[in-house]
This record gives sequence, C-alpha cells and structure tokens, in this order.
Amino acid sequence: MHQSQQWGGDAGDDNNSSLDWIKFIDRQMGKLMHEGQQARDDNQYHEIIKSRLVKIAALSIAGIQSIERRKDDQVQV
Repeated sequence: MHQSQQWGGDAGDDNNSSLDWIKFIDRQMGKLMHEGQQARDDNQYHEIIKSRLVKIAALSIAGIQSIERRKDDQVQV
C-alpha cells in the first residue's frame, strides 16, 4: 500500500504537530535498537538497520514538508 493512502497524504500529515513527528521518529529508533539486538547474524542486522533508517528518513522528510506547509506550527508540550 502506498504511504499516502495508508496515512492520508499531506492532509493527514498536516494533522501532526512537530512533537508528533519527533515521537514517530523516536518510535522507529526504539524498534531499530530492539530489532538490531535480536538479529541472528550480520546480514540480518544490516538489513534491519537499513530498513529502519529508510523509515526514519521518510518520516523526517514528511515531517519537514508538513512543517513547511504549516509555518505557524506550534509545539505544545
């Protein structure tokens, strides 16, 4: 499934705050650490790392694009 269809595209992305994007990336970092520790060998380890880093990069780009569309984005803690 294409990511835009799964998550609602730009309109869905723009419903997220800057803090939401940080949380999404942090969640992927946690999965990377956990799955990396569970790897059976170097090949599996490298595949896990590459896969998670691609997801983190995609989230980072989507977050930047959303923030750029919403210049008035306020971080609420």
